Amino acid sequence: MTNVIIDSKYYREKFDDWLAGGKVDYKKRTYYWSARAGCFGWEIEPMKEKDWYDLPEKELKKIIKLIEECIYKHKTNYTC
Repeated sequence: MTNVIIDSKYYREKFDDWLAGGKVDYKKRTYYWSARAGCFGWEIEPMKEKDWYDLPEKELKKIIKLIEECIYKHKTNYTC
């Protein structure tokens, strides 16, 4: 089961951009992430990248896609 949590999402007027952050609970592990709304959509980055190294590329892309969907749909908590 995957649980995506968006802890914060806010607009920075000074920089005219949006920031978001949260965590993902996946396979009994917790992964933290941050995101910034750029010219081409949300750029989602793992926090503490070393914690994400145990994920295969396919699973990492799936999790990033879920985070992106949650941000666009304004969901703060999503479980699948």
